[in-house]
Amino acid sequence: MEQRKETPPNQSAGDAGDAGHVGNTGQTEPTPITTTTVTTTQPPKRKLRVRAWHVVFLAVLVAATLGLAWWQWTRFQSGSGTFQNLGYALQWPFFGAFFVYAYRKFMEYENATREDKPVVVPKQTALDESFLPKRTTLSVEEFNELNRPTRHNN
Repeated sequence: MEQRKETPPNQSAGDAGDAGHVGNTGQTEPTPITTTTVTTTQPPKRKLRVRAWHVVFLAVLVAATLGLAWWQWTRFQSGSGTFQNLGYALQWPFFGAFFVYAYRKFMEYENATREDKPVVVPKQTALDESFLPKRTTLSVEEFNELNRPTRHNN
């Protein structure tokens, strides 16, 4: 595991861990910005395998879609059948094929993310002062004036 600290250009490396110091004016100077980059290599994950319950669940889904297609086909052939029933009879097998396609893609994507490669995790320990908005400082009197309760007589 590697660790690297970056310090701003106007600061020495020895000052990077200081929490800030008090100068001549008695005010605390901003804390220096430090960034730690950690590179780790995780052990390889086992490939996701096709399980028996996956196949059974997929078979039940496909059988259900084929059964619904048969039901719509018989409705189409009946005396009260419409072309809408024919459309559904042709559409249901495509839903079953989509379930198989989606399962195969899921397995492909899951196994692609399980490859052994180093993971770089940048960890920022403090925010850059230029990122934050400027805060206005108010005296107690100014704060009280802005937040004075008012009465509304109706």
